Amino acid sequence: MAPYVQHGSGMSAFIVDSKTLDNVVAALCRASLCNEMIAPSVRRELHAMNVAAYGERYAKQDGIAYEESRGEATHALVQQIKSVRCFLYQCTEGDVPKSKRFAGLYAACERAASYLSIEYVDRHKIALKVKEGNTLADEAQSYVMSTDEYESAEWG
Repeated sequence: MAPYVQHGSGMSAFIVDSKTLDNVVAALCRASLCNEMIAPSVRRELHAMNVAAYGERYAKQDGIAYEESRGEATHALVQQIKSVRCFLYQCTEGDVPKSKRFAGLYAACERAASYLSIEYVDRHKIALKVKEGNTLADEAQSYVMSTDEYESAEWG
């Protein structure tokens, strides 16, 4: 699992686009951490977490409208992983990931990225050597994030 890293003063945060939210929800569902029944509520809460983190960075949360899903989620595994990583990165401002309201959701997104990365490695029959102090999920995420496919996936 990638560690929680708070942005430094030189980093920027942004509100992710609708397609990224759709991909994060799809990743959560793919990892069995969400289902179609609760997906709309989870998506709204993901947006709220992103807005809260943005507000921590820029002291502005008013007027950021929620955009309903347009059904833009991809089935591409690596794009879903990168969308989750992007989303989590945008939500590291202040204490948002550790807050009572969002800690569970942040952890669920981390688990989804781990699950999907292990799925990718398994699907491609890649033998990973797990370094001392790491987990298979750590190594799988590192591997996926080093691929050209990950590099060319959208960040947004």
